Amino acid sequence: MEDERLLKQYSGEGARSYDRTRGESDRFRAEEAAFTELFAIARPTSVLDCPFGTGRWISHYKDSAAQVVGIDLSADMLKEAQSKVDSAGLRNVRLVQGSIFDQGLFGPQLGRFNLAVCVRFLNWIESSKLREGMRNLDRVAQNHVIIGVSVVPSKTSFLRRLRMRRALSRINALRIAEGKSPQHVHREDSVLSCFASLQWEPLRRIEIFENETRVNYFYLLRVRRH
Repeated sequence: MEDERLLKQYSGEGARSYDRTRGESDRFRAEEAAFTELFAIARPTSVLDCPFGTGRWISHYKDSAAQVVGIDLSADMLKEAQSKVDSAGLRNVRLVQGSIFDQGLFGPQLGRFNLAVCVRFLNWIESSKLREGMRNLDRVAQNHVIIGVSVVPSKTSFLRRLRMRRALSRINALRIAEGKSPQHVHREDSVLSCFASLQWEPLRRIEIFENETRVNYFYLLRVRRH
C-alpha cells in the first residue's frame, strides 16, 4: 500500500511538476551546492544513480563525461529524465526502470560503478528497509557513495527527540489523510551503523536544512571493502 502511494506521488502530474515545484527552494539550492562539492571530491568515471527521478544531476554527469546508469521505479519520472538526456545530446546516460530493492537488478549484469548516488529517497522507507536498500547499492559501488537522508542527530536531547517525533506524527497524519505516503526520519546512530556494517567510511557530511522534525544531510562515503 505504501509503495503504491509513493509511486502515485511521482507519476503523472507529480512527475511533470517535480522540477517546477522544487527548483526555487532553499533546500534545492543547498543540495546543488553540496552535490557539486561532493561530486568534485569523488571524481567518478562511472555512476549508478538510484532513484534517478527526473535527472537532477544530469548537468554534473554531462560535464564529467562519466558513464551513468539511472534507475527509477516511476516510468513517468524516467520519461521526464529522458527528455533532458535527449535535449542535452547525452550518450553516456542509460535509464532503467526498477527498484532499489530488486536484488535481481543489482547483480553482475548491472556492472560496477565508481560512485553510487541515492538522495531524496531514504526518508520514504521504514528503518527496517534501510539496510536492504543500502546493501544493494553496496553490491555495485566500488569507491564512493553519496547519500542524502534526514535524521534525528546522535546528540539530540530526549526532550527534543520527543518534540521531533510528535511533530512528524502530526505531519504524517495529515499526509495519510490526503492519501500520501508518510515520511520517515531515521536516527543518525542507525544510519551510521548501517554505513559501518557495509564498511562505508564517512568522509564528508554537509547539512542541507533543519526543521522541527529533522536535520537533513548529504554524506560522502568511501567504500573500504572492495
